[in-house]
Amino acid sequence: MTSSVPGTPRPLLPLERSKIIAMGLGLALILALWFHSELGREMRLWGAGRAASAGELTKSEATLETLLEEYPELGRARTLIATVSAELLAPELPMEFSVRHNHRLGHCNGTLTLGDSGIQYVSRKHGTWAWDFDQIQSMHSSNEWRITLSTREDEMLGLVGSKRYVFELQSGPVEHQTWKRYERMFDAKRAARSPE
Repeated sequence: MTSSVPGTPRPLLPLERSKIIAMGLGLALILALWFHSELGREMRLWGAGRAASAGELTKSEATLETLLEEYPELGRARTLIATVSAELLAPELPMEFSVRHNHRLGHCNGTLTLGDSGIQYVSRKHGTWAWDFDQIQSMHSSNEWRITLSTREDEMLGLVGSKRYVFELQSGPVEHQTWKRYERMFDAKRAARSPE
């Protein structure tokens, strides 16, 4: 017999009690999985930083690439991988390639140099063209034999748009990993110079 005293909660029935316990356990499991995921991510990021500090740059870079595939918004990993990639790339810079510069009609041959602060193209036909990273709007490599630059030259002249240059590598391809490192260095240096 239950008394119904005002303000006193009624006792829970066994089924209600088990539902509440199940909900609590479910919530605890969700929180544990979230914490494990966050902790795992942070531990891998910490490990990549330790590897970089110990000079294990390739190991650090591989860990960071995996992390960024899973968590592309992870800014600390993006910052660290740019630093690691720049250190791995430094001994290879500047990189020079014999290239063919494609025109709307025809082409010319010259030397394309990828440096630590910009890109330069030298040919008999055009002389020397040099672009600091600030002057390059975008760059990409659709394959290991082709590099395309879009520069801000028209923007500097007060015109809308950019100028596009296509270079076909003749002396040999740029390796995929090397290009990724160069792009990361480019992105990091541009981000460091651009106003927020």
